[in-house]
Amino acid sequence: MRICFVADANHPNTLNWAEYFAADLGHDVHILSLNEPLRRSDSVVFHHIKAPISNKLRYLFSGHPLKQLVTEISPHLVIGYRLTSYAYMAANLGFHPLVVVAQSEKAAGRFRVIRKPAQWLAAKYALRRADLALAWAPHMAQDMVRLGCDPKKIFVLPRGVDLRRFRFSHDNDSRALSLITTRGLKRDYDLSIVIEAVGQLADRVTNLKYTVVGDGPDKRRLIRFTQKMKIGNHIEFVGEVPYDSIADYLYASNIYISPVPEDGVSSSLLEAMAAGTFPIVTNIKANRHWQHLGCKLLLFKPGSVKDLVNNILEYHNNRIELSHYLQINRDVVQKRASWVANMHNIEQTLLKLLDTTANGHCA
Repeated sequence: MRICFVADANHPNTLNWAEYFAADLGHDVHILSLNEPLRRSDSVVFHHIKAPISNKLRYLFSGHPLKQLVTEISPHLVIGYRLTSYAYMAANLGFHPLVVVAQSEKAAGRFRVIRKPAQWLAAKYALRRADLALAWAPHMAQDMVRLGCDPKKIFVLPRGVDLRRFRFSHDNDSRALSLITTRGLKRDYDLSIVIEAVGQLADRVTNLKYTVVGDGPDKRRLIRFTQKMKIGNHIEFVGEVPYDSIADYLYASNIYISPVPEDGVSSSLLEAMAAGTFPIVTNIKANRHWQHLGCKLLLFKPGSVKDLVNNILEYHNNRIELSHYLQINRDVVQKRASWVANMHNIEQTLLKLLDTTANGHCA
């Protein structure tokens, strides 16, 4: 199967999926992206979409170079990854079969049309033109339906986590408290409240450390905020690390924290639970979904430093008694979110789509 991913070449979820389909499953995979990749893959072919402009309007005005690339590659299937941007571009090709994917809760339409009319219309258009829409969780599928997508077109399944990379390991040493975040450093991810929580805990908890894994546009502000709080000795910004190294940071941490106020299905959360790091995350649909499936986690009100501090102390003070939760979380992830099993199901769904839809071409 020859597949064109119209997607951000630098997004780890895009790369992991494309590389697995190419290297492990043997498909001919191409990534068509407006961004030059920071890392080249030996198994995936990269194509740069040469946009006439560099701002957000590039998604609207890059149709011609994209169409030329797709016509040249002549894929069996086109996958548009992120409804409000690349999936919209792919939908404009007039190519079928077309698969569209919502990357996050926002990208699945969790915004009011009056606030972001262009993105709302782009997501709605992409879903209307798609032959198949992939949603990583039920709440994302519900948002797709609200945007007018036929429920029969929606396939709900998370990508999952590679349990071979994220083995189970945990440490019950209650003398130290090691917190970790492995999310992008974006302003709307609200990582500053974790820094505030560390500031409140610094004098109450022995050997407190917060490790921030990842990079992004908010990094400089967060570092300045840490310096202002005078807690730099408790916080380490390690920056972007190779994907295969993330597990080692999780093994060295007791608690995984995500303060993100809106989410789809967080790969970072699944990786943490697979590795044996206890999750304390925001009380939103995306995280309650895993709680309903049987995962043991603590939820705090988005934006509430007080709730976050209380939850950190609750787990820290009862860590030995609650340690069996870690194995429960690993078991749920293994049952519901195994990368190998779920990627196989997604592959079979795509092959079935090809069997029922005539190979297309750009209109």
